[in-house]
Amino acid sequence: MLLRDYVPAHCGTGPIKGLTNQVIDMLMSELPAGTLVDISSHVKLVGATTLPFVQRAGAEALIAAIKEKNQKLPLVHALRVLPQQFALRHWAQHGRCDIPAAAPPSKSNHEGANAIDVASDLNSWKPVLNNHCWKQTVLPKDPAHFEFTGPHDPDFVRKAVSAFQKLWNLHNPGDLISTEGTYGPETRKRLEASPIAGF
Repeated sequence: MLLRDYVPAHCGTGPIKGLTNQVIDMLMSELPAGTLVDISSHVKLVGATTLPFVQRAGAEALIAAIKEKNQKLPLVHALRVLPQQFALRHWAQHGRCDIPAAAPPSKSNHEGANAIDVASDLNSWKPVLNNHCWKQTVLPKDPAHFEFTGPHDPDFVRKAVSAFQKLWNLHNPGDLISTEGTYGPETRKRLEASPIAGF
């Protein structure tokens, strides 16, 4: 099944995990070691397809907050890659899955590995996260969403989009697209035509 045809039965990105994993693998292969930090040992993963990666400075601040609270943070989302963001945006636009807010592909700080969504106990987590530069930035629509306001790579989203573009070109040598990391009509067309199980 192609991404443009995927309609969620249970409001999750699990069925697009194959394509998601291929994009994250391509992205990781392109990044300098240590750019992203795996925070999985410090959080309770709530989403079945949560990618528990955050840019280094944000991850260090988040881990400090978690240690201060002495409790694992219930995490729904951290990093998202292009297929996930496309799906969430599409569902939000069509009134599916009770999604309160979803930025267009390439416009989410989740794609920049610089945002998290907290699953529960927001009132308890908010002060400690705020003390470590993690702030709610989509109020009142999406109170579970926190972004790191400290130093981070503002160009990371472009790198993440480029990872999908390179993956497409690797598997479609007769239909090459630019890999400069800009999300436009040509990239969207190929994303929609990508198999959710992966190439």
